[in-house]
Amino acid sequence: MRKLIAILFVFCAIATPFFAQKQSLTAPQGTTVPGELIIMFHGDLNPQLFADKYKNVEGHKTSLEPVKVLSDLSHIYLFRYSEERADGDVLLRELSKDRAVEAVQYNHYVEDRATPNDPSFSQQWHHIQSGDHDIDSDLAWDITTGGETANGDQIVVAVLEGGGSNWDHTDLIANHWVNNGEIPGNGQDDDGNGYTDDYNGWNTNSNNDVISAGGHGTAVSGMIGAKGNNNQGGAGVNWNVGIMQIQMGGLTESNVIAAYNYPYVMRDMFNNSGGSEGAFVVATNASWGIDLANPASYPVWCSYYDDLGEVGIINCGATANAQYNVDTQGDMPTGCGSDYMMSVTATNSNDVRTFSAYGATTIDLAAPGESVYLPSGSSNYSSTSGTSFATPCVAGAIALVYSVPCSDLANAAISNPQNTADIVRGYILDGVDVVPNLVGETVTGGRLNAYNSVSIAMSNCNSDLGCTDPSACNYSPEAIEDNGSCDYFDDCGICGGNNSSCTGCTDSSACNYNTAATIEDGSCVYGNSVSIYVGGGTWDGEITWTLMLNGNTLVSGETGTQELCLGEGCYTLLMYDSYGDGWNGASYSFVDLQSGDIIAMGDLDSAMSGDGTSSGEDLISISGVDCGMGCTDSSACNYDSNAAFDDGSCIYDCIGCTDMSACNFDDFATIDDGSCEYFDQCGECGGDGTGCIGCTDSAACNFDPTATIDDGSCIIGGSGVEINIYTDNYPTETSWQVSSLVEIVASSSQYTESYTNYANQLCLEDGCYTFTISDTFGDGICCAYGEGYYEIVVSGVVVATGGEFFSNESVMFCVGDTEMGCTDSSACNYNPDATMDDGSCDYDCTGCTDEDACNYDVTAIIDDGSCEFPDIAFGCDCESLVEFNTVLVGTDQSEPIEFEGTGMLESIVIDMNWEDVESSASWPADLIILFTSPNGLCYELGGYNVQSGVCDFLGNYLDFYPNEWQTTVAGNYGIEINMIALGIEGEGTWSVSIANGYTNSEGALYDLSIIFVGICEQEITIDILGCTDEEACNYMPEATQDDGSCVFQETPYDCDGNCLNDVNANGICDELDVVGCTDLDACNYNAEATFDDESCEYDSCDCPADINEDGIISVADILLLLGEFGCMSNCDADLNSDGATNVQDVLLLLASFGQSC
Repeated sequence: MRKLIAILFVFCAIATPFFAQKQSLTAPQGTTVPGELIIMFHGDLNPQLFADKYKNVEGHKTSLEPVKVLSDLSHIYLFRYSEERADGDVLLRELSKDRAVEAVQYNHYVEDRATPNDPSFSQQWHHIQSGDHDIDSDLAWDITTGGETANGDQIVVAVLEGGGSNWDHTDLIANHWVNNGEIPGNGQDDDGNGYTDDYNGWNTNSNNDVISAGGHGTAVSGMIGAKGNNNQGGAGVNWNVGIMQIQMGGLTESNVIAAYNYPYVMRDMFNNSGGSEGAFVVATNASWGIDLANPASYPVWCSYYDDLGEVGIINCGATANAQYNVDTQGDMPTGCGSDYMMSVTATNSNDVRTFSAYGATTIDLAAPGESVYLPSGSSNYSSTSGTSFATPCVAGAIALVYSVPCSDLANAAISNPQNTADIVRGYILDGVDVVPNLVGETVTGGRLNAYNSVSIAMSNCNSDLGCTDPSACNYSPEAIEDNGSCDYFDDCGICGGNNSSCTGCTDSSACNYNTAATIEDGSCVYGNSVSIYVGGGTWDGEITWTLMLNGNTLVSGETGTQELCLGEGCYTLLMYDSYGDGWNGASYSFVDLQSGDIIAMGDLDSAMSGDGTSSGEDLISISGVDCGMGCTDSSACNYDSNAAFDDGSCIYDCIGCTDMSACNFDDFATIDDGSCEYFDQCGECGGDGTGCIGCTDSAACNFDPTATIDDGSCIIGGSGVEINIYTDNYPTETSWQVSSLVEIVASSSQYTESYTNYANQLCLEDGCYTFTISDTFGDGICCAYGEGYYEIVVSGVVVATGGEFFSNESVMFCVGDTEMGCTDSSACNYNPDATMDDGSCDYDCTGCTDEDACNYDVTAIIDDGSCEFPDIAFGCDCESLVEFNTVLVGTDQSEPIEFEGTGMLESIVIDMNWEDVESSASWPADLIILFTSPNGLCYELGGYNVQSGVCDFLGNYLDFYPNEWQTTVAGNYGIEINMIALGIEGEGTWSVSIANGYTNSEGALYDLSIIFVGICEQEITIDILGCTDEEACNYMPEATQDDGSCVFQETPYDCDGNCLNDVNANGICDELDVVGCTDLDACNYNAEATFDDESCEYDSCDCPADINEDGIISVADILLLLGEFGCMSNCDADLNSDGATNVQDVLLLLASFGQSC
């Protein structure tokens, strides 16, 4: 099959760019978003390379593409695939098998949980209520009204809403959180958090801080922190608090995860900066979800709450506004099992749950959510109901607890954010008012009581309580009542210590001798200081181990090195692999740190007991303790019949070399085993004579200082070259070679270690070389599975580096004085010094230089003989056009179109408006073009899986059409296909038709034009312009119309520019000859003469020193010469005719002074 060159023309087409999304977001809750998947990866990778691996699954074109990053920190991405072409369940199953994937699921729609207004009650009964079914806000406010921690850090609650929030409501604006690390509107990410201009929060849909004025979010924000004590509206659970606004756009699961990422990043920055950056986000509020959803189908979403908890964020979720049991029927997100999802149901002013879901193991607590009076509009208040408003009541209480005047709690929130979140969560749950009708319906059996929770926090941080004993080291002068907390200095001088800080082994001969210990505790161990190393495999992250003695665990670990003090004994090493496929090349070793001896080594795969894949055990003997191990090989000299486990100690010294002349003669051997070896010429025992052979010339770049015998391999004038390879996670896939123009001069060995730098030193003769690196899997060494790279260093200079390629990549480099360049002598930039062609040859200076040619090249300065002249009848640029406008189903062919034409086919130009009218997964690339030349030969090109079987098949869509044609998107598609190499020509009738080349297509529109470049339509008649005067030099007998171009001969020349008369044959027409003396030495030489008339005379100029020609050389001549002295051209006093008047002329005149001429 001939390989044709496709030249892609740029046309306007509709395409979906990477990381751009346009999706309808209205659908029933819990249903999947069509064609979308959410994937959480174990670590960083390139999402596009990952998607490329699954372009085809079980024979179906998936069109899998990454859409956007949902959470950078948790490695969560949104992907899209073609539902028309791929089975989503099959794709989901295949992706879940990939080791890089932690979890994968469909994307789902979620919804707001607002219910219609039901103005049954007025005002804010949830704060204060006569029946005490409230949260006792007034009592809590006696302790704190919110705003800041005891250390002055602003407390922030993040509100995540699909429709935004009217944050500039008159009773909310004072508590609106802004990002002071960002300069609004400057187009820069000032605080480096990955979000640009996020001053007022973040909108994940529009990627800016523009928040819509959603009524649902306004009420939610008001429950958390409507400004208190400001003489307008009502009050939130907090009078003062920072309310962070995050708008998710459409309520899809992917938008939910992306929204949580913003507070996650801001709290992580706060923690890592000690509170100087980011935001102190203590809680998030989610008043939306999916009714009756099974949490097992949402592993990414649920596990994300654990990530948020790790940075100190408690996440409050509203359960369903429907009376069903979440324990048995499910809900998202309140059915998630994470400790950091606090699930909330709603109660009314009688502590009765009237409309919301429940669950004894899933719903943590209740809070007021029916007919609660909250902000609405831009300045109003109204009554509303729903779990949507019970949940922010809990989120607000969490913020209120963090604001208690307790520096211990404030300090812990920074030093240990996750543990502090656990404590505050306990305060909330432990502080509920137990309500009988909620027992068995919630985990706590109660309804939120903010005062109780704040009081519990304060009871753990009360400045009036403390140690009142002045002799105690923690005596508190402020304490009024002793709480039994007094501590005293121990023997080590530590306040409240237990003597452990200075106790230990004080015997310097013990391996666990503690130089800081002053009190002996009897712990001395007299044994080995041992280094334990575990690792070296391709999946070290799956490995854990435990070392035990007499049933007691001494130490556990993962991969890496630990140093222990081990006394004598028989230890048990327990080895585990979480994936269950063994240690994949990893091993362990126990090394005596004092002697450096290896005590034991092994791996899970060869464990003494266990399955060898997920778990196993080895016995480790320290100080020679009998563990029932020994040599179990009956052929060994020290075979131990009582040994239960082989410890690798077998000795075979009773057999060996018995020849005394051998260099390995064994005194103890009684049986010769044929192993005798002898010294070679290098003095090496058992050597092959090559150990001392090499280059002995120190001037050579491959000088071997260990060589004593020169083998003629010295390279004088060569260069040292270093090839550095840093492997990725799959080192065995990587190999390379270096080749000269004639042979391979170096190649790699097998690489086995991941993330390892392999340095290879080469000595190469001066010249140019090609380095080729290959990857057998076809994904290069960067960056999908590790940041691998290669590096070529010549004489200390890095000349090439890389790593991102597919199956292989080649680079050229030179050493010494050689260089690369263009080696083609016919090229414009031919480099005679180049020894290797680098592909840079430029031929742009050659081309057709004839202005009358069709392909005249104004840039060409050297004619390459390629000129093509116009056809007498058709001129230049012949082409024929056919047009089609039809809908074709799979395998259907259009009616043919015929035209009369002549010439050789140079190219085919396609301009097509196309549409998959039946949405049946058709592509523009399904187009088949069939055409027949006047000589009856039929040709066919294009199509997906259809061939006519009649025409000469030139190739399918992969051979002729660009990748952009492999799409279902309607639009304009164009290309020019080079056909010159096929040599298709003819004169007469040509026939063209098109076909739909995809068998499953139910109909596609083909509105296109096809231009056959090089085929002239014969019915075209063209006047032939030219000179019609027979007397003219350029008379053109075939011309039908005179174009005024006639050129006539000019006397004395003919039409070719030759003289009509040149009798003396001097190349000058006789009519133009000038006669005179043509002898340069004659006194009457005529520079303009072209024909000598024999008139030359030589007497009048015999006395050159007589400048004034008065017949005598006198003072007058001297004065004339001096007057012209220094003249540099056309000088009258130039006596020696050297072109100038100078000292030489003066000397000549003086020599003839006084003479007569």
